[in-house]
Amino acid sequence: MTVELTRRDFLQGCVAGSGALLVAACGGGSSGGPAATSGSSVALPANSHLAPPDLPWTDHNIPLAYFKLPAPFRATSGTPGAGGPLSEVTWFSDLFSAPPPPAPGNRYWADLNRRLGVTVTPVWAASDPSSFQQKFAALLASGDLPDLVLFGGTVGTTTAAAQVQAVQQGAFTDLTSHLTGSALDDYPNLALIAPKIWQNARINGRTYGVPRGRTVPGTSLLLRFDWAQKVGVPIAQITSSDTFREALVDFGSRDPDNNWRLNRDGTLTKDIETTEFREAIAFGQDLFKRGAFHPDAAAQTLANHYSLFEGGRVGAYLDALYASGQTRPFLAQLGFKDAIRHLLPPAGPGRKAVTFNAAGYNGMVMIPSKVGKDSGKVRQLLKILDYFASPFGSEEYTFLNYGIEGVHFTRSANGNPARNAQGTTDIGDLFRLLTPPNVNYAAGSQYFSDADQEAWTRLVDQAYGYVSASSLRRGPTLNQLVVDSVKALVSGRTPMSGFNQFVQTWRSQGGDQVRKELQQAIHQHR
Repeated sequence: MTVELTRRDFLQGCVAGSGALLVAACGGGSSGGPAATSGSSVALPANSHLAPPDLPWTDHNIPLAYFKLPAPFRATSGTPGAGGPLSEVTWFSDLFSAPPPPAPGNRYWADLNRRLGVTVTPVWAASDPSSFQQKFAALLASGDLPDLVLFGGTVGTTTAAAQVQAVQQGAFTDLTSHLTGSALDDYPNLALIAPKIWQNARINGRTYGVPRGRTVPGTSLLLRFDWAQKVGVPIAQITSSDTFREALVDFGSRDPDNNWRLNRDGTLTKDIETTEFREAIAFGQDLFKRGAFHPDAAAQTLANHYSLFEGGRVGAYLDALYASGQTRPFLAQLGFKDAIRHLLPPAGPGRKAVTFNAAGYNGMVMIPSKVGKDSGKVRQLLKILDYFASPFGSEEYTFLNYGIEGVHFTRSANGNPARNAQGTTDIGDLFRLLTPPNVNYAAGSQYFSDADQEAWTRLVDQAYGYVSASSLRRGPTLNQLVVDSVKALVSGRTPMSGFNQFVQTWRSQGGDQVRKELQQAIHQHR
């Protein structure tokens, strides 16, 4: 179980200067962390139907990078749901936008039914954690769960506590025998999910769902590359904590997201207990004192981060690795076509830079035990999920994300699809049940350089996929303690002399008990 201090939580405590920075602390790393990847290319999976990437692929846990849309290809064969025992498939998932109009008037929904060979009937809940968990609890209590159920969030996080408990009580099918080893060959698109993501999505060593793909490298510092050049600190020169500090302070003055380390003896160290975490807080506090942070840092929301960054009020902020794809097109329209870079936070002298990994997925799709008693239904449902997991560039992916050409989307001169208004309305969130692993892709531009693609040295959360009963109960309180304390420390409201008391409070209020239970779970199931 991970008590989750997300990078966004930390960010909101450390948002930097007016015309400056939105950034979490990024001080020295530990020589005991995992080594960086070698940088040599790795092969695509055997018999892979993936389009070859445009940049060397150095790590199975890093997304493939494409400069242009691959030539179309088929990622599935036949009709995945045809001939199975289910003629209608119901699912429970999250809703981020207005529900789409129903079939048959909705041509996308009607064509989705045709392609899958079944009639799909979604049951949706609003995507915010509170609404989603309330709906999940109501469905679970009814005893009539849909055929496919989204596990919201990641295993071990406090927001997913109810789902973990339901799994432990036998409400969902153990899919380990279907989704490991040679059995996974029956689902070639699911087989493309990185091994690390499968590992992180297990619950105490067993597989109960198909993970909805995200990136394993979790958070990146998105930097206004043009600002760095204007203040005389090109990004290539930001190689130490000193030059990093210099650039951020200049941004302000000149205005141009669970984390444990598994030790060799089998014990766990919480991130806040490490020397480098303390040093990172001190580094952030120094930046705050020197005006590098936005003055309203602690009150900012993620939506505010986007508007401040795009509006030229801040020069950097932390977000998911793929978030630059949302911001770059907007800045390009303003004339800043090549203005954003990912920056690996540099370390202090003699240290290695680190970032936190993410779990590599956001939710997973499970099959209730009542449905799972029929192996034919399980295979049929997994085939349908395999269709939804069709990779980037495939004909299936293009349909799922963009709809019917000429009805829901058109193509640019270089072949890139773009949804129209009807596409946005008709598709809605029907394609989100399961998504394939992310790729790095910027239409028509080589935005993603080798530096963006390199594997970072990182402090990996070794507790993903393990469950602590105490954390399920105490997690929200412990998490809020960390968030509030980090904000107070970085902003200077609490002096650095109060850091040790913060850590001791976390330990005494349940952190040590969470550690004990996680160590026991890892020893038992690893």
